[in-house]
Amino acid sequence: MTSKESGFDYSLIEEALFLLNRFDHSNSTMKSLFRDVANERDYPRPVRGQLENLVMGTVRFRNTIDFLAARAIGRLRFTDLPESLKNSLRLAIFATRWLRWSITEYKDQTLLTELTDYQAVLERARKMNLDRLIAKLNDANKLGVKYSHPTFIVQTLLEHLPMEEVIQHLRTNNILDEQYLRVNHLLTDDSVMDELDQDSLEIEPDPDIPGLFAVKKGINLIVRSNLFWQGRVLIQDKSSIIAVHALDPRPGETIWDSCAAPGMKTQLILELMNNEGMVIATDIRPARLQMALAGGKIPPDSPVDWVVADASHPPVKYADKILIDAPCSSTGMLQSHPSFKWRLNKKTLLTLMSIQNKILTGIIDHFAEYPGTEIVYSTCSILPHEGESQIDSIMSSRDITLMDVPGVGSPGYSGFACSSRVKRLFPHRHHTNGFFIARFRID
Repeated sequence: MTSKESGFDYSLIEEALFLLNRFDHSNSTMKSLFRDVANERDYPRPVRGQLENLVMGTVRFRNTIDFLAARAIGRLRFTDLPESLKNSLRLAIFATRWLRWSITEYKDQTLLTELTDYQAVLERARKMNLDRLIAKLNDANKLGVKYSHPTFIVQTLLEHLPMEEVIQHLRTNNILDEQYLRVNHLLTDDSVMDELDQDSLEIEPDPDIPGLFAVKKGINLIVRSNLFWQGRVLIQDKSSIIAVHALDPRPGETIWDSCAAPGMKTQLILELMNNEGMVIATDIRPARLQMALAGGKIPPDSPVDWVVADASHPPVKYADKILIDAPCSSTGMLQSHPSFKWRLNKKTLLTLMSIQNKILTGIIDHFAEYPGTEIVYSTCSILPHEGESQIDSIMSSRDITLMDVPGVGSPGYSGFACSSRVKRLFPHRHHTNGFFIARFRID
């Protein structure tokens, strides 16, 4: 396929390689890195979309690409190559095997002259029968290579879900995620929907949450609109909204949003309270809290206090209800943030689990003198380590009573004491991010 036939601008390769190389030396996700570089370099809209698909695709399928490269390169070791050369090969393999670009056109790019000696490698990688190559691997490794996920994540899913459902989940993670739109009722009313370009959009009302719309087509038009930048319409995943609804904020209550940045859940809490009562929004990261303040989604006269604080050492003396949307691995967001797959390791997971436990125990111990305080704990994770295991640990060491989590969702993974009383959301089942939600009361 030629560049004209594919409709793709081959001159974007140089920019794509720049981004891939920068990603390897950055702590950012590829999505946030791309946004920053795209704004910095002011890419035209068509270029921005094509370039994002190219780099995100190369990152999304990195595990599979590296497997093919290692097999195709022969006596050399792919892992021993310089990073820039590895990224050139990754991009070339993705372009030729997934996008079916012409190698002849591809190799003419000046930045890829270093691949002159690797044309045979690219051709072998393009033609390899992946199913045959992985046939003798164990199930976790086989699925990890085929659907480009870390073996650890696949093995964990296989321990808790049937094989066919694991495959369905992995496949779903490799396609564009469902996006949701809602009106910001703190700033406007439902009539704002009439200002959207309905002819260019395809949106459907969500069957579970009134006022929520699934965006089937035209999400980029919404994000570029003045309505979005003014904060009058919001993009928020359905799972995040379900977590706030589980808290059931009511007018006149005092709510503590303990890990509040970037403020989307804080806004919805205020909205469900009809802007009546008090919300304390805290976060340990001043820069992220400042972003929430500057977002313009919450009117300045709203009853909310923004406080830089460590939730494991509560600065709040009293609250009727507390939301703990804890820092986590973000393995529930792999559709939109595939680079999270390659940034997770055992050390990182153990650190996150320790933080989650400190926040839970710190808050529960602090509010032990206020029995009846209700808490919702949630993580954007598909790992039981950050969900069921944490709640089982708290149940065995603290006086709490689990409460039902209302709304859509599945029971937790089986085999845990809390399984029947907590909720899990999955991309392949519920068209949401992967999410864990538990609701309990301090006794």
